[in-house]
Amino acid sequence: MKTDRAEQLGELLERHGDLILRVARRLTDSEADAEDVVQDVLVTVAQKAEQFRGESELATWLYRITVNTALMRGFAGSNFGIPIWRAKKVLAEAVAADRAGDSSAPASVEQPQRAAEKQ
Repeated sequence: MKTDRAEQLGELLERHGDLILRVARRLTDSEADAEDVVQDVLVTVAQKAEQFRGESELATWLYRITVNTALMRGFAGSNFGIPIWRAKKVLAEAVAADRAGDSSAPASVEQPQRAAEKQ
């Protein structure tokens, strides 16, 4: 019998799992590494669910955890070969795709314009 917490985590994975995996893939460029990041994200979410205050959308919180997890594992960031602008762009496009209901949309890795970075 599933506990309420396990059911909630299952629902979260069903609703946002594709998006978390897509962001992780773009940050790691490896399916196996991306799956490891997703697993670590789910563990973090299970441990810190009570810390979600609802000040942002749940998806935004999950994306931030995904990016932070990739950074902690050394897959993203300027010191690891993936520039921060790329991580931010992947995050922004993943959020937009999720809001549009398109779980299959790939996150782009094109460099943003300098003007957009100043905003």
